[in-house]
Amino acid sequence: MAQTGLKRNKKRFTMKISSGTKSGKRRFLLWLVTSFGLLLAMAGASLICLPKILSSDLARPWMLGVVKPMIAPGSLSVDHFSFAWDQPVIISGFQIRDQDGTLVIDSKKVTLSRTLWQILQDPNDMGTLSFEEAVIDIKREPDGTINLVRALGSLIKPHAERDFAIEIRKSTLKVMTPELHEPFVSNDADVLIDMPESPAPLSFSLNANAAGARKAKFSLSLNGKIQRWTDKSVAILAEFDRWPIAGNGLGLGATAWATGRVSVTEGPAEYHIKPEIRADIQWSDAANLPDYMTVLDRFQMQSDIRASINPKVDISLKDTKLYLPGIDLAIQGKATDLSGEKAAIDFKGAVSVNSSKIQELLSKSGSEPMELEMTPIVFSASGPIDKTELKAIQANLNTEIKRFKSGGIQLGAMRLDMKWANGLLAIAPIDTTINDGQLHLEPIVEMTPDAKPARLKLGSKTTLTRMSLDQITSQNYMVYPAPALASATKVNGFISAKIHDGVIPIMDQSIPMSLKGDMSFEDLKFGPGPWLLSLTQSVGLPPPPSFSLDQPIEFEIQGDRVIQHGLSIPIGQLTRLDFSGSVTFKKELDLIVEVPVTPTLLQNVPLFRSFLGEELFKIPIRGTIDNPEVDKTAFEATMKQLGENLKNRAVDTGLDMLFNGIMRGKIPRPLPNGNNPPGLQVPKP
Repeated sequence: MAQTGLKRNKKRFTMKISSGTKSGKRRFLLWLVTSFGLLLAMAGASLICLPKILSSDLARPWMLGVVKPMIAPGSLSVDHFSFAWDQPVIISGFQIRDQDGTLVIDSKKVTLSRTLWQILQDPNDMGTLSFEEAVIDIKREPDGTINLVRALGSLIKPHAERDFAIEIRKSTLKVMTPELHEPFVSNDADVLIDMPESPAPLSFSLNANAAGARKAKFSLSLNGKIQRWTDKSVAILAEFDRWPIAGNGLGLGATAWATGRVSVTEGPAEYHIKPEIRADIQWSDAANLPDYMTVLDRFQMQSDIRASINPKVDISLKDTKLYLPGIDLAIQGKATDLSGEKAAIDFKGAVSVNSSKIQELLSKSGSEPMELEMTPIVFSASGPIDKTELKAIQANLNTEIKRFKSGGIQLGAMRLDMKWANGLLAIAPIDTTINDGQLHLEPIVEMTPDAKPARLKLGSKTTLTRMSLDQITSQNYMVYPAPALASATKVNGFISAKIHDGVIPIMDQSIPMSLKGDMSFEDLKFGPGPWLLSLTQSVGLPPPPSFSLDQPIEFEIQGDRVIQHGLSIPIGQLTRLDFSGSVTFKKELDLIVEVPVTPTLLQNVPLFRSFLGEELFKIPIRGTIDNPEVDKTAFEATMKQLGENLKNRAVDTGLDMLFNGIMRGKIPRPLPNGNNPPGLQVPKP
């Protein structure tokens, strides 16, 4: 019985323990469920509030910190983020700057196509960043860097694995490059940059229209793909219309409005570039350019270019042609290791001149008609190049001019042969005929730091022998060293000249032209022009039926001015007219005409020989060849001094009363106005 009681008590104890364990489990489960529910509630509340949290100003620095490494070295600033689980991300006050702090993209509102839920699901898919009515300012520096590329940083790295796109619609696009003389500004530009994950290529497009400062409409269309995952990685096509390009070189400045297309394929280490461009040219300093330059008002160009960067920079040209009015240029060859220490070139080509087209263009521009017949200009250049000098290059250029005629000058056949070697440009001596005379030239080209970029010197053996003159050549050329030939008639004779020293700048207006030489006249006779005839008669001299020149002169060209000394025209046995001074290429006069006071001039009275000595009176002439004028003030002062000198000598010899009587009626005596040419008036003393 005792055992039976013990078993019962044990059973009760066991039952009590089991009942307590079950109660604890229920409480734990209740706590666990409650806690989990609270966590779910808190998580749900957090998820519900997460967009607001991320959109708050407190979270904005953290958000910018996440994005900052993606666009380094550029920087991003945002006024406000707006997130939602089921709506795209809205960004207000969006600005991207490049590494120098220059503003590149500025937009009041930007939309990211991804919702917050999509971003959390796939962080690598960054969606499309859409801009509307933004301002994009793109600049390409002289070193080739582009601020937009620098600003977007790693977002557009060649092997970035994020799926991302940028879309810009109806926005203001500003583009500035060193070639543009004014920014390209479009107010309705569309830009798309699509950067998908591997293996899809990066693609882009740009379409924009604008009006330049001269109200000329120009446009740009750019489409391309860059395959970042294979060797053949580039396919770009740029099409443009009236795109402005400015340039300045060799002392000339011009702007070209280009229309055409440029395609770029292959890559990334090798590129195939095919430009097809035509353009209109406007010279920036056309007023100071010769007529033969201003007629070059357009060009057309096509080429087949291969460029290699592996790592040396090599370029080859094939089927490259440049068309200018009346001039066709073809060139081919290659340049190797342009970025290295062993840079070298090997080019050859030819220039063909269409003489009939040149004549047509000169005629339209009002220039002097020209007849030209020549063989193509053949040239070549090869050898290593240096950044500071070109001594190692070997080059040559040659052609044959068969005939040239312009302005009364006619040249015979001549060979032009130029060679560049050891840093010097040598031109073979040139021998040809010129208006039945002989011309021998020994040109020397100097290329020194102050030559900018080169100048032509004429050697001391440069000579002109017995070139015949007529009325046309006299009027076009001889009025500068011999202004007395202005409007001369019945010109007949020869001239010879020798150059002692001469420098002619090539394509650079900052270097003045300078020449020194002697000129002689042979059997030169002519009928006087109106103002030379008036000049002789105004000093009381009967004009001879014809004038002659037989005394040599010295001449010098300084810039645009021809200075001469020694020009003397005899007036029968009475006296002579001695000219000195200068004439500019615009035919402006700065002359002194001296008339010796000889006994013959004063009625050949032998008594006067004792006091005349070497006295002369001077007539200063200004104005132009077509409208000469006497400087009255200078003339009156000269005549007053002459009168005093002669009077003093007359007193010394006791002839003052006789002298005063003669001087009142003889020197000078101007012509009646009806016989004077316009502007030439010699006043009475």
